[in-house]
Amino acid sequence: MFLAQRPSARRILVTAALGLAASCAGGGGGVIIGGPPPGPPIYGEIEPNDSPWSADFLGGVHGATHFIVEGHVEGWPGFDLYDHFELIADEPVGIEFILYGDDPFADLDLYLFDPDSGQIVGGYDGPWNPEEGFFTIDWAGKSVVLVVESATVDTTYSLEIRGVPWHFGPGSEGEPGAEAQRRPAAEDSGTGISFPFGGALRAAEQGDAAPGER
Repeated sequence: MFLAQRPSARRILVTAALGLAASCAGGGGGVIIGGPPPGPPIYGEIEPNDSPWSADFLGGVHGATHFIVEGHVEGWPGFDLYDHFELIADEPVGIEFILYGDDPFADLDLYLFDPDSGQIVGGYDGPWNPEEGFFTIDWAGKSVVLVVESATVDTTYSLEIRGVPWHFGPGSEGEPGAEAQRRPAAEDSGTGISFPFGGALRAAEQGDAAPGER
């Protein structure tokens, strides 16, 4: 279950010293700015993260992962249209997310970019706030970049990520084997990122371009 309330909306100035400390602590590209026990860690985005190739690295994810990212994105025709965050699976894992915009008129969308194929392979662009969804990363070592975009106004936001154990059975280097007991994937991108409960695939509409490259 996700947190009943979104994290504090306060924003803390991220300094180089904090960034270094977070990096040494294994915090990846984000800086821990809150989340006292027993709550999950809260990371602040670090700019520039406007393309898949400059994504904030948030580290490995597994079945017990739980953290929150706080950031800011602008609506068209702003200058900060996209925020990118990279995850790498430590094991086959399901990912639940909830994306909450602070502005009452916010309509935020989340897309999944596959660095291996260079394509957007899925996305969640409903008219709701918050935006919620579920996808799987199908083998250990697979990377996925999450892309946050605003369809309406400039807003701060929180992106909560929770890992779910998701076992595919034996396979080469963690990949699902031919005899693996795999849960049905209604929409499988074929890239190691799947949508078992009907996630809205966007590859046909987006083509090869990531949102930040359109």
